[in-house]
Amino acid sequence: MSKQGKYLSPPPVCLFIQEANGLSKDASNSCTRVHSSQDMQSTGEMDSKTIIKTNKKYFDVVVATKEDNDAWVNMAEVDKFRFSEIYQPINRDELSLLFRPGKEYFVLLVPLQFNFIFYGYPSDSVWVSSKGFICLEKIGAGNCYNYVAPLMANWLYADDSWISYVSSNGSFTIQWTNLRLIPKNEANAMTFSMQATLNEKGSIKFLYKIASNEKSRRPILTRIGTSDSMLLHALGSRRELYGTVELRKYFPDIAKLNGHTLQMHPIPTCNYFTDCITCNAHENKKNFPCEWCPIEKRCSSFGLDRLIADWNMSDCHLSKIDSIAACSEFKSVRESNEN
Repeated sequence: MSKQGKYLSPPPVCLFIQEANGLSKDASNSCTRVHSSQDMQSTGEMDSKTIIKTNKKYFDVVVATKEDNDAWVNMAEVDKFRFSEIYQPINRDELSLLFRPGKEYFVLLVPLQFNFIFYGYPSDSVWVSSKGFICLEKIGAGNCYNYVAPLMANWLYADDSWISYVSSNGSFTIQWTNLRLIPKNEANAMTFSMQATLNEKGSIKFLYKIASNEKSRRPILTRIGTSDSMLLHALGSRRELYGTVELRKYFPDIAKLNGHTLQMHPIPTCNYFTDCITCNAHENKKNFPCEWCPIEKRCSSFGLDRLIADWNMSDCHLSKIDSIAACSEFKSVRESNEN
């Protein structure tokens, strides 16, 4: 294989999972744990007292300072966690065919030990992408519209690159280590390592370790944040993105992410509520003016969520209930008709 091909396609990817009940078998020698992420130097360019707080409709977002980066899970310390290998590397040539520009290559489907609430909907599994993001609902062979992305890009994988995750009954953490956007052997190649943690309560945390210098800085096409999608018609296949939260703009120089933590805390959406009164008593009406559809028996904000096709099919825009008083009136009429 040419030197160029070595870096344009990822080598065998090593995935490890923490086991609560002990180690079932030792990790294969083909999966080498890399310690270099521990040695990355901080850029030290952002004021350690700077904290960004912003409301992005679906999430409250906090960018924490360097001192708050203690949450980084050190997966290189085998004596801290007990690992067993659960993913066998596939043939390198096969991987080369799959991993190409425009292809969202997913290395593994991981069952979660809890239901992760994402835009009001539970997910019990995630797809891991070699492009630096997690997919909550994969459509077809390679399309993902519902994602969590600490740093999505067309990454290059070298011999010291790896992916690992730790799973428990309350959280899921995945780490991409030593990824690059230019070949490793080129001068001034930036090295990226990042972690994404999903919490059972729906919160998301991104952490970063980036090795760079002034000469390595260049414009980088990346994406940070989340998105969800909806099927516009029950019999169709067209999906529309909604609720996209894009955080890349806060870091024009992506190297300044080094040592920082991005926390995303979910704001209750209308589909959290299961009855007419709580639906209309929702306090966050500025972001989500909730309405109750008596036909579908569900709460939504103009139907703008994954079940918009059902909302439209049932003409919920005609029968919607948008006040607590109307809920009581509807209940009285229904009880009268039943009697």
